[in-house]
Amino acid sequence: MNKIITLSIACLMIAGAAFAQKTTDKSAGKLSGASKEIPFSIDTMSYVEGNVLATFYHEFGHALIDLMELPVFAREEDAADSFALVLTEILHDPLRAEQITWASADQYVQIARKSKGAELDFSDTHAPDMMRYYTLICLYYGGDVDAREGFAEDNALPQDRADFCEEERDMVQNAWTRVLRRIERDKPGADWLVVRDVDESSDPYVVAAQQIVRESVAILNETYNPGFTVNVDMVNCEEDNAFYDPDDQTIIMCNEYISPLTRSFSPL
Repeated sequence: MNKIITLSIACLMIAGAAFAQKTTDKSAGKLSGASKEIPFSIDTMSYVEGNVLATFYHEFGHALIDLMELPVFAREEDAADSFALVLTEILHDPLRAEQITWASADQYVQIARKSKGAELDFSDTHAPDMMRYYTLICLYYGGDVDAREGFAEDNALPQDRADFCEEERDMVQNAWTRVLRRIERDKPGADWLVVRDVDESSDPYVVAAQQIVRESVAILNETYNPGFTVNVDMVNCEEDNAFYDPDDQTIIMCNEYISPLTRSFSPL
């Protein structure tokens, strides 16, 4: 299965320029340079884009849970996962939403394959990767079971789980739609989601991913206004990660998060 996400022309131009010009990398060599190892391609960048968007929306969900003091009756990570899916379908057309969902789900499979044989960490705040995979496929399928039957079959969703997906989707859709309606922007105003710190990179995939986040920030600023400020940092963290810091009200997208994504889609 090889779903391809359509990139914005701006992202491709910026990424291509970065690849050609080799801008200064502030990581001082700490980053593994995907641009040196994996040729830049639209297909690989499409996969990266889908995962970056899904991850950014996930961390945005954590920010809303924290700053709106939303009640969460189970694992917060599961709630953020479902929020990312609901927001994806609100902000994107059906084809693009499916492509983003597929890329995100596929990454769970890739991570699970890489850790095959390792003992599961049952103390983790996240569900096991294959559980997150099937839940994401189920919730997406549950949004339109007639039109998405092929998607469920292609992604090996068991019928015993598929029978309950529409009900599961209705539950999370109702919950998150109510939250988002409370913060819909009704008039122009100042940005509340603010890109603050950005570390430059010579990796074209990182450059394009940063542009994708900037575009998403602009869309969210136009669409919502929750009445508080959330910072967005795209920086070198010395770890493959993305997270929300409640102490600083900041979503942190680590540049090191990008290279493993390119390797997942384009293994050496």
